[in-house]
Amino acid sequence: MNQYNHGKHGRFAAVIVMLLAVLWTGQVFGASSGEVRQFKNLWASSVAPGELTPFETISPGGKITSNTFLVPLGKNFVVTEVTIVPDNPSAGTNLVTLVQDPADAILGPRHTWAVSNESSAVMSYPTGIVISAGSQLKIFNGILFGTVPSDGAITVWLNGYLVSNGQPILRLFR
Repeated sequence: MNQYNHGKHGRFAAVIVMLLAVLWTGQVFGASSGEVRQFKNLWASSVAPGELTPFETISPGGKITSNTFLVPLGKNFVVTEVTIVPDNPSAGTNLVTLVQDPADAILGPRHTWAVSNESSAVMSYPTGIVISAGSQLKIFNGILFGTVPSDGAITVWLNGYLVSNGQPILRLFR
């Protein structure tokens, strides 16, 4: 056995150690930078057609906070998965818009989905939708700045992680 071949027991032990680290801390090291990624689960519940609702944080224990999620300074939030569930499934279509607030001319409405009101929809983004520091994420049940209504109330989950944005943070105090 050479220095690179530790056999199946060595690989098994390494996998177990990494799994325990993830379960214990709720964090994963980035593959390229060595940076710790802090995973976040967000939700917006029972968003009626034409309503704009902020996301709340779901804690690792499954408890939902009453505070709206704000991307911390010095971080970016990377959305990796979006789940849209109709509250009362029936025929029709829901048009759902992810909004980044404070909105500027480029980053207000980030993404719009057209999904069935009959069943859940899950969209994965392996490279992520990057949301900048200081932003609040909201969901609009419809097309933002449009007149096309959705056919029903929805609940939306966002999964993703926080990562350093690599920019210096303004220091107010020394």
